[in-house]
Amino acid sequence: MKKLIVSIIFVLTTNIIQAQWESTSMPDYIITSIATNGNTIFAGTRSNGMFISNDNGTTWSQVTNGIPNNKKVSTVAVSGNNIFAGVFGSGVFLSQDNGITWVLKNNGITNLNIQVIVFNGSSVFAGTYQGGVFRSNDNGNLWTSVNNGIPTPISYQNIESLAANGIEIFLGFDPIDGQGIYVSQNNGDTWVQSSNGLPSGFNEFPALLINGSTIFAGSTYKGLFRSLNNGANWITAQNGINNLEITSLSMSGTNIFTGTFGNGVFLSENNGDYWMAMNYGLTCLNIWSLGINDNYLFAGCGGVFRYPLSSVGINIPYEQTRYQIFPNPNYGSFTIKTTKEIQSIKILNNLGITILAKSKFEQCQEIPINIENYAQGLYILQIMSNNEIYSAKILVK
Repeated sequence: MKKLIVSIIFVLTTNIIQAQWESTSMPDYIITSIATNGNTIFAGTRSNGMFISNDNGTTWSQVTNGIPNNKKVSTVAVSGNNIFAGVFGSGVFLSQDNGITWVLKNNGITNLNIQVIVFNGSSVFAGTYQGGVFRSNDNGNLWTSVNNGIPTPISYQNIESLAANGIEIFLGFDPIDGQGIYVSQNNGDTWVQSSNGLPSGFNEFPALLINGSTIFAGSTYKGLFRSLNNGANWITAQNGINNLEITSLSMSGTNIFTGTFGNGVFLSENNGDYWMAMNYGLTCLNIWSLGINDNYLFAGCGGVFRYPLSSVGINIPYEQTRYQIFPNPNYGSFTIKTTKEIQSIKILNNLGITILAKSKFEQCQEIPINIENYAQGLYILQIMSNNEIYSAKILVK
């Protein structure tokens, strides 16, 4: 029997309320990287350079001052006024005017196939394809190779992801020995393997995320993993994710998001214990990248989609609503209790398709609902009363 956890959002409206993804006006290029600086969004493409939006993704323009418009922008990293972009085959570019102009910063970099850039305090790190890791301590003016401890030959190592928290720096790649997570606790001077519990054999780790002492690592072939002790041990964290190809990770407060190639975006509100699909309105499920600001979660696939963060993780107490749903959690069946007259009840899946519909109820009632036979993921409960719609998120486990 499927378990069901219910998290409630009630909204009063005269129209149907369904939080959903919205396609932006970005051309439908493959989006390999997304970064934000306030309401400015940077989107790197696989073969068409970089695009910038200054209005949360409503309108976009291609960068023409500095960054090649016919190459892959693998990564974008933002720290204050410093915005670094890694262009595959061209190296590292820096903008200090919010993306208006870009200058090349390759002094000391011997491999220009940049895959990922991350900040760690005042240092900047760049991971390359078959060239190891480089570090700059002076805002990109000079780079030095920092590969002590990384398996050799360095020319075989594809650095796919980096994540830092000011103390540790985690590195994900697909080395020849198949052990793909390393960590540095001295700002990159030395690296040690951090793979206890990870699957052996060929594997890639294109996504890393640090949330306090919890580290998430997304792999290309074996799914999502989590460490609860700063990388000392890893366990699988796939509960609710029906795809083993993890491409990206992002976070806003207690909400953690993961992108998959083929099954869209998943959300966890409990540090990765359980994930639910959140794909309503998302017409492209091959997610290449995720980005986030104070207003939106952005997903890069064929173009850029955005999802309002105001619709994620809201929990209004029952006493502030006119309805109760119980028990919570439960095992596939629940009850709606209300003193109002209900015209209809609908439950929609994450594609907006109605899977259950009921109508004509009396006042002062308890209405049983059963959706035990449906798949896990996000569902929307809609209650119509007096021509007004109340909506609630339902998570099926």
